[in-house]
Amino acid sequence: MFKHTFKSKAVGFHHGVDCPASAGPIRLAPLKHWRLLGRRGLMPVTLAALLALMLLTPALPLLPNRAQAADGDLDPTFGTGGKVVTDFFGGNDQAIDVVIDANDKIVTAGFATTASAATDFALARYNPDGSRDSTFGKGGKVTTDFAGRADRAFSVVTQSDGRIIAAGFTTNSDNTTDFALARYNPDGSLDLTFGAGGKVMTDFGPNDIAESAGLQPDGKIVTAGTDGKDFALARHNADGSLDGAFGTGGKVTTDFSGQNDFAADSIILSDGKLVAAGQAGTDFGVARYNSNGSLDPTFGASGKVMTDFAGRQDFANATMLQPDGKLLVAGNADNGVGRFIDFAAARYNPDGTLDTAFGTGGRVTTDFSGLVDQGFALLLQPKGKFIICGLADNRASLDFALARYNSDGSLDTAFGTGGRVTVDFVSGSTDLAFAAAQKSDGKIVAAGVTFRRASAAQAVPQGDGCPECKEGEEDCSCGDNRDNNAVIQVEGEKPACELACPADVCEIDDFSRPVSYSSPLLIGGACSGYTITCLPPSGEFFRPGQTEVKCEATGPDLPTLKCSFKVLVNSPNSPKIKKLKLKGNQLELKIIIKGQKLCEPSFIELDGQLLTETQQTGTRLIVDVTGRIRPGQTVKVRVFNCIGLYSCPEKLTMPE
Repeated sequence: MFKHTFKSKAVGFHHGVDCPASAGPIRLAPLKHWRLLGRRGLMPVTLAALLALMLLTPALPLLPNRAQAADGDLDPTFGTGGKVVTDFFGGNDQAIDVVIDANDKIVTAGFATTASAATDFALARYNPDGSRDSTFGKGGKVTTDFAGRADRAFSVVTQSDGRIIAAGFTTNSDNTTDFALARYNPDGSLDLTFGAGGKVMTDFGPNDIAESAGLQPDGKIVTAGTDGKDFALARHNADGSLDGAFGTGGKVTTDFSGQNDFAADSIILSDGKLVAAGQAGTDFGVARYNSNGSLDPTFGASGKVMTDFAGRQDFANATMLQPDGKLLVAGNADNGVGRFIDFAAARYNPDGTLDTAFGTGGRVTTDFSGLVDQGFALLLQPKGKFIICGLADNRASLDFALARYNSDGSLDTAFGTGGRVTVDFVSGSTDLAFAAAQKSDGKIVAAGVTFRRASAAQAVPQGDGCPECKEGEEDCSCGDNRDNNAVIQVEGEKPACELACPADVCEIDDFSRPVSYSSPLLIGGACSGYTITCLPPSGEFFRPGQTEVKCEATGPDLPTLKCSFKVLVNSPNSPKIKKLKLKGNQLELKIIIKGQKLCEPSFIELDGQLLTETQQTGTRLIVDVTGRIRPGQTVKVRVFNCIGLYSCPEKLTMPE
């Protein structure tokens, strides 16, 4: 499923968490280790690991003797009581990513431990009801070895032709690691037209790990991760060869501040630019690249942004682009109190500045139970809402955790309990959700792993009716002290499909070139079958002044969806706001006009209201905004000059 994003990925390269053999809940390693584990696998093989998928589905019709399902409830129509368990070889198996294909089937990717204690790429495909898809691999499962050592997949995407791409890392004989890609045919067999026998390895340095993969519209594959010290990105052609037009020989690395940097997720923008997000030193790190791999200087400081939450360790694990062009980034942040960790999100304007209309100063954190909560996956919802998916420590165990937010960053109290949902597989189990995807009917699948350990304290009998697992066995899907994949589905609001237009466009030029704009996005529920048209189309010459672009999404037997936005094309003689600042209640603008002076009278406009009391001194405009802007309110500011030309709008937020 291509949604202009790479899938949310795990972080780091350590592979163990302190798990004592004694009974009781498993506690996390210190954050400096835990934040490097993320979704890549972190439990010893003495625990039972299950792939876990959570699905937010629409509320079901009220049936006799059945209460109306609430958002966050397990969906009994999926698997057994909303859960599905799948084992590969009876060893340590984990699902790190999930994607929904064009047929609403669920594809998970991660790794499976073989009888020789090596790990291989491991993919599973499920039918919409949670049963394994027997047309994929052997019994719905596929594993791939690269070099007989540790291979792990952290990302999976599907092509429009049904082929599947998995990305992660492979370990060489000298224990160095490389980016690894594998492409599969729809039946799970390796695609021999890709790389060497369906596999590609890419070397940056000694410790290379690909955390995310995405498909460009032209079929090129972009992967992002780390070379052990910096953000690392690679772009491959459709045949698996490196794309020489990207960076240096198809590869790019980015350092933020001389510390270790790690890209955990990336997205492909409609204009061909790329955004990578992860950890830069101890902060959220975000970088935006041009389509050739160079940093985009119009974003942040020379293409890079670092965001701190509470002066401790912060890690961005997922990012998505909202329809209005703002960038949403989610992960976790040390809250500075007892070294506990919370879900964390930040939202950025298109220029990389924090969006102060979101949360507090552009940041949001969410605590579940006062201990360790980590966000790994991010999903956009209709009406500007979004979901963060990860884990929460409830003191007795670690559980799958989801939180749904309103567009301003506040928790959506219509979801779960106060905006939060946690799911435990069995009492005392350790359950970690690493990835999430949305089905066409609005259901949300969350994928991860659950570990269950037999002990007297947990009162879980050994064997509980399951056979001893052997490599290659078809069904070994329960029991303790063994690792399985698990899938769960929970109820949720079914979002209607919506057509979301981009933000208004404003350009100042000499009318000698066409104006391009981003395509509207279809978001929400059943969006398949739609075709989007906009008039005037992108790439046309627009007349000077303001033009409304009207867009429609239509399809056979589908309701027509509409949205619109404005394109303002100014002449080179239009005023331009060079500096905007507040001095108390006085709003002051410094204006420049190419080759001219600012004619008199010129006025300031706030949110469409022309302020005729504007004072003008040369190129400075000053107006008293007392009573016009509330503390914390964000308004659009424009300049209107004496010959009827407007500047492009700028945003102003009144201090609290």
